[in-house]
Amino acid sequence: MRTKHIIYLLFFCAYICSGCATFYSVHNRYDKKGRVYWHGPNSEKKVALTFDDGPSEDTLQILDILKKYNIRATFFVVGRNVEKNPEIFQRIVREGHAIGNHSYSHPFMFLKSSSTIRNQIEKTEEIVRKFSNKEMFLWRTPYAVENPWVFSQAKKHGYTIVKWSVSGGDWRINNTDKIVKRIVKNVHNGSIINLHDARRLKKNPHCQPTIHALFKVITLLEGKGYQFVMVPELLGMKEHKNAQEM
Repeated sequence: MRTKHIIYLLFFCAYICSGCATFYSVHNRYDKKGRVYWHGPNSEKKVALTFDDGPSEDTLQILDILKKYNIRATFFVVGRNVEKNPEIFQRIVREGHAIGNHSYSHPFMFLKSSSTIRNQIEKTEEIVRKFSNKEMFLWRTPYAVENPWVFSQAKKHGYTIVKWSVSGGDWRINNTDKIVKRIVKNVHNGSIINLHDARRLKKNPHCQPTIHALFKVITLLEGKGYQFVMVPELLGMKEHKNAQEM
């Protein structure tokens, strides 16, 4: 039993160290070619809306809102959800939004092997190609926790890792006003905003707080003079794989 506890403790310490290392790399490498970006240049009042974990039925309402305000966002899709909802995914592509790879099954990557990570990347690529002519070049790791093999596989597959500088916390917050406050309070020029179009909490599966919050966030930020753009535009990237130029 003691050995088991020691193993758990070592895993926990490794997790914390990984998180600290990721935080450091994200906050110090955003302006370099490739690797990790957590926000864009702060010279203009531009921000990027990003959505994780879809597509799902909730994505349809989000797409309706974005269409109403003539905004294009970036969707980090999960491969198995694309399989379940190909028509919704095709609408994302058809309406001109950017897409990124968010793995096939949304696993906790920290303890995964290089071959497992490669499979998660390539399986999602295969599914996306099946339902569109798009090649993805943006990667977002599930739960935002990496190990060295995640960075290695992302680089080998021509991806730039994109995190975020502002989170609505909508994966755990059920209150619309709190989500809005978290975002509006912390946004600045170049922010990458993280929301979800497929809720992961069973206690709140329908994503309604996110949908209601999105209306308010768009209205309030546009009132402050912010322009919403897709991640590739915010970072000055060409929209194809291996395009790392800033």
